[in-house]
Amino acid sequence: MLHELESAFDSACQMVRLPAADVGYHSTVPAGHMVHHARASLDYALLLVRRGELDRAVAIVEAVLPLQVTDPTDEHFGIWPWYLEEPPHEMKPADWNWADFCGLRLAEIDHDADILPESLRHRVRDAVVMAGWSIFRRNVGPTYTNIALKGAVVTGYAGEALGQDELLRYARRRIRNMVDFNEFSEYNSPAYALISLDVCERALNLLDDASMRADWRTVHRRLWEMIAKHFHAPTMQWAGPHSRAYSDVLLTEQAEFLSRRIGLNVPAHPSVRSRLRLGVFLGPAIDCPSDLVPAFQAGRDDEWEAKLVRDLGEKAGVREHVWMRDNACLASASTETTWVQRRPLLGYFGGATERLSVLTVQLLKDDRPWASGQLSLRQQGPCIEGEVRFIPGQGDYHLMLDAPPDGEFDASDIRFRVRLAGPTPLAHESREHSFELSTRTSHVRVVIGEGNPLLHPLVAVADGDADACWVDLIFYKGEPRPWPITQMQDALGVFVIEADSTSPRISD
Repeated sequence: MLHELESAFDSACQMVRLPAADVGYHSTVPAGHMVHHARASLDYALLLVRRGELDRAVAIVEAVLPLQVTDPTDEHFGIWPWYLEEPPHEMKPADWNWADFCGLRLAEIDHDADILPESLRHRVRDAVVMAGWSIFRRNVGPTYTNIALKGAVVTGYAGEALGQDELLRYARRRIRNMVDFNEFSEYNSPAYALISLDVCERALNLLDDASMRADWRTVHRRLWEMIAKHFHAPTMQWAGPHSRAYSDVLLTEQAEFLSRRIGLNVPAHPSVRSRLRLGVFLGPAIDCPSDLVPAFQAGRDDEWEAKLVRDLGEKAGVREHVWMRDNACLASASTETTWVQRRPLLGYFGGATERLSVLTVQLLKDDRPWASGQLSLRQQGPCIEGEVRFIPGQGDYHLMLDAPPDGEFDASDIRFRVRLAGPTPLAHESREHSFELSTRTSHVRVVIGEGNPLLHPLVAVADGDADACWVDLIFYKGEPRPWPITQMQDALGVFVIEADSTSPRISD
């Protein structure tokens, strides 16, 4: 792991080429530019500290510390920028989570480094305390799962190890609130459940307070219960629905995280095996509770519906429906947005690695995932009835951060896609408004209902490439034009999906 990070570093901070997905919210640096990454640099410094290479670690920490905003009257007090090249006041907007991310890493450096230059140790501890007060002032509640947990560690360490009594009392309340809340709003997320587990491991390494440790162990157990319940052993995948995910299948580092803690080889899918690792789990590994390990080892016939997120004010809660068979699983959320990180409908079929077929849905605007849609899904067994519509108050690519102030989007193509990826994909329209999607290990029937159009009648078409086949419900295709989202709310797509792992071949 250290070698992988070391090979990517330049000078005292990690240099990365800025991905296009980061442009447009938070960062205004043009895509493709080389930037020095503050958080990843501290990851590298922490690994160096644990390996005893203090000279290099000290140089990195010395480079990152001055990036923190230290003026208590500044709205950005206590946070760092993403990049050396872009201070918080130039970001649009600044990311307050960086107090949590960077503060946690500095707390671990302070805790794990037996010998640091005394002047540097004082500065590191001051930085952790300032991050703690930024977290205190922001006061994220338990609905923001991973940040609520990270902030509880930073404030807990600042309180317990660095003498900030008020932050210690706050940290105790914050982790107790997570226990009392008794759900994860970032529900069933391969990305953020594992990040949250990693935070639990870090907390149990850093904190000695008995009451906090008991609460951290409770959260740790609940996270593993959620994962074990949703793991589908025949396909070696994490059944949906997912509140936040960066891939349709487990990423390499996620598969390795699970493998190490459950003592079972969870292979990465070929489509992600060679990807650059974007995240690093640095907590000292704590095994999955032994009584939960059997859930990762065998398939099962199961079906359930359960609450995921409670009703909050006028916002309806989310329920999941999960159907599992030995070589197939299909899951859905009762209601969810079409943000690119959501997986409200997700199916895995056939088997692991090269035999795996994956079913997903997505609202697209000009061939890019569009966040301003909402799905309503009703599932029974392997059959899902659904509606997709457009809703105001959401963003373009991001859920919120890039929402146009006037609620008007430009588009020349708007469509909803049902996509089946897997070996040798084929698509066929069997009769009007009814389509068959097939791979060597799965079969999906898609029926398009009448719905309500935008400017033109709704059109459904089937298509595919070497990796996947799909059915598109086209709301609009034509000249670029503005779309006020409030004038699109009557438009509606209606569909039915039936899926299984059996795969009748479709003739051309």
